[in-house]
Amino acid sequence: MCPRAAESRMPLRADAPAPPKESIVGVRAHRFKFRSAARRESDCSIFMRRVFLTAVPVRSIIDFRVSLHGLGAQSPSGGRAAGPALRGCVMQSVRMRLLRSGGAGALLSIVAAAVLRGGEAPETALHAAVCEVLVDGHVACSGFFVDPGGRCLTCAHGVAAGKTIEVLLNDGRRLRAALAGMDVGADTAVLAVEGLGAGGVACLKLAAEAPRVGAALRLAGTALYRRRLVLAGTVARADASFEYNPDLKTYVEVFYVDAMTAHGTSGGPWLDGEGRVVGLQSGGISLNGAFCGVAFVVPARLLLPMAERPAGAPARGDIGAACDELWELPPATVKRFSGIAAEGLLVCRVLKGGACDKAGVACGELIVGLDGRPCRFREDFVRAIRGRAPGRTLELAVVRERQGALVRETAVLTLADAREALSLPPK
Repeated sequence: MCPRAAESRMPLRADAPAPPKESIVGVRAHRFKFRSAARRESDCSIFMRRVFLTAVPVRSIIDFRVSLHGLGAQSPSGGRAAGPALRGCVMQSVRMRLLRSGGAGALLSIVAAAVLRGGEAPETALHAAVCEVLVDGHVACSGFFVDPGGRCLTCAHGVAAGKTIEVLLNDGRRLRAALAGMDVGADTAVLAVEGLGAGGVACLKLAAEAPRVGAALRLAGTALYRRRLVLAGTVARADASFEYNPDLKTYVEVFYVDAMTAHGTSGGPWLDGEGRVVGLQSGGISLNGAFCGVAFVVPARLLLPMAERPAGAPARGDIGAACDELWELPPATVKRFSGIAAEGLLVCRVLKGGACDKAGVACGELIVGLDGRPCRFREDFVRAIRGRAPGRTLELAVVRERQGALVRETAVLTLADAREALSLPPK
């Protein structure tokens, strides 16, 4: 079997006077823009950026409210502002939370950017956009809405084998859902939830850009049947890599987040400081069943096409196998190939009827080349495979044992569609 966001803070000036107890001083808005268009209801929006403080209060966390005029809230003159509801909801206030950074500074950030209903706390609005996904009556994973009409994103590995799918909303409603689309290479499934009614549902916005290394993120979802949780994480690596998902029997494109996640959070949204979804929880590194603090997150750029066109998942090339890099294996395995290869990818899983199986590539063999180029890193190899369409032919240089000796041979295989792997058993 195959093994296998830090917030920007302003330092406290040494000459800065100590703030009074439980007070906030030196607030400096980095960016705060409010726009309300009375003539165009759909143009009513709020844009907030980070707010830095030059001093911190005694308490670790302070909650306060900032009144927003123009969205049905009371205006300074005493009259009702003209800004109407956004997506049928009224945002009257945004709750902001002060996070202390070990006494060295503080950062104000919006707790959530889900669409708020009048008088509703941001946490409530966030959880209203997140749901639990029940597969054959059992809580299997988390999910979140990206459209008020009921389009919900979740993890493909959680629902792929299910016969019946339902969602459990934050308000307690249990509704049926249909699988509208699935991209196994992105571990993403789109559900069409039925019976929401005319009011629709709160939803989250997908980010257009990827987060940077060190960015603070929050994961919303259900962990081990504990509902309405918000877990912290930090982007550990922002560029794409690939991890093998044994349930989907193929590789999934992810980036890495430093976080302790748990079963049940798969399919939940990872949000940035502005409440935008930057990724979908897919899995994590574990050892003997225990999570090791590195989460696998599907980037938002792969979620956007699925949210817009659920049935338009791209065809992704697949070899029907999983590999480990030679240098991460036990010394005895490395020594076995030392006379002929010092680098390569050891085949550790082959699907019966998959591309590798049909080409005669077996477990325990070492892939050292792809179309004449050396194979050293698993992610480069998978990226090259994914860059080719199903049906394309490629050549693998393979080191295998023949009559007690290791020899180098060429295997010619035809790429399969990653979606076909779901129906193939391991060999």
